[in-house]
Amino acid sequence: MLKKSYSKKVRIIWATVAAVIIFISIFAAVVLKDKTIYLGISIDGIDVSGLDINTAQERLNDAIGRVNPVKKVVLEYAGNAWQYDFEELGIGFKIQNAIEEAYSIGRSGNIFYRLYSIIATRIKKHNIISQLHFDRNLMIQVLKVIKKDVDRQEMNAAVKFQQGKITIVGHETGKRLDINKNLDNWTSKLEAKNFTSHELIVEEVEPEIKETDINHIENIIGKFSTRFNEGDANRSYNIKLACSKINGILLMPGQNFSMNESLGPRTAANGYKEAPVIFKNELVKGTGGGVCQVTTTLYNAVLLSKLKVLERTHHSMPLGYVDMGRDATIAENYIDFKFRNSSGYPIAIFSLVKGNVIEVYILGKDRENGMKVVLKSQVVEKYEPQGEEVEYVDEIPENERVVLREPKTGYKVLLYREIYGSDGVLLFREKISEDVYAPVKAKVKVGRGMI
Repeated sequence: MLKKSYSKKVRIIWATVAAVIIFISIFAAVVLKDKTIYLGISIDGIDVSGLDINTAQERLNDAIGRVNPVKKVVLEYAGNAWQYDFEELGIGFKIQNAIEEAYSIGRSGNIFYRLYSIIATRIKKHNIISQLHFDRNLMIQVLKVIKKDVDRQEMNAAVKFQQGKITIVGHETGKRLDINKNLDNWTSKLEAKNFTSHELIVEEVEPEIKETDINHIENIIGKFSTRFNEGDANRSYNIKLACSKINGILLMPGQNFSMNESLGPRTAANGYKEAPVIFKNELVKGTGGGVCQVTTTLYNAVLLSKLKVLERTHHSMPLGYVDMGRDATIAENYIDFKFRNSSGYPIAIFSLVKGNVIEVYILGKDRENGMKVVLKSQVVEKYEPQGEEVEYVDEIPENERVVLREPKTGYKVLLYREIYGSDGVLLFREKISEDVYAPVKAKVKVGRGMI
């Protein structure tokens, strides 16, 4: 009896196993021969299960069209918009790759692994993210074009001085579109398939000098003028050129000024012409003749403005256009005129030529409340030249003299700066410099009468 019962149980087990195998075989035969994407699979959140490859592609294309039907990208900044077609940027979706990946699920490995994949996907669901392709080089070119439209050079605040009137011109903030930063931001947005308008990143660039930095420039704190001979065309040209190079220069508190740096090399290539210069107590031809008169005029304006002179050298001989002790010379690379803006406020230099007059103005904040600055030169010693330089030549009659250079008296000169109150009372007197102009011997030719 027990034997029959056991035999019956075995037959039931085998029958069950056989039924399961038959069911699995039939199920596998049906499922594995299916030519559609298995259940539970989506692409970019769009259900493609039960679809063949062509139908899945149509559904995805339709979905993409709803996201961005015009297939355009819009870049925006400050109310301006730049619109580009997908094709112009090489933008496209790698849909086919995603569909092939979706279709391949449950179609690799042995029958049991395939069935496992199919069942697991149906239960757990599987979403495939399609890839987007775009051409970074094309995007860079687009950003370069927009950069030309957007970028704006920052502008320092400036001072205008016309007909004795001072005007402060406000600064302008610059704009810079950073191509790399915008490219990274843009590509991240595209990779996330975000096709909404893209706001460009544009940085503001502040200028070095703002209106608030120079709004204390409101008065003429020093001015001086000298006259020159307009008949010397080259020298006049050099004077005008030198004036233009220092005209409008701004100096912030504590900033130094160098005449050599401001004028640049005195060469023909830099625009200067040949004109008389002083060399070894004589006037000779030299490139840039005339710039020392501009330097002298500026020097006096600086002294009258009570700014700190850092470097100044007088000429080897007195000049006709300024009192002794008040001149300043420069020579490229080894003699300069320098001063510091020691006023505590910004200042501006304006250098003008009106007819045969050089005018230099120092503009800044008037600190003196009506006080007056006066410069006074005082000759304290004279030095008469001793002897003469004689050159004997054969081409003129014996003992006949030809004067090549007249003798010049030498001087020791003190320069003082005096400060007077608004009531005319002397408040302060200081010595500025002590200059010595060496005497110059006469230079003559004396004939031997040998010809």
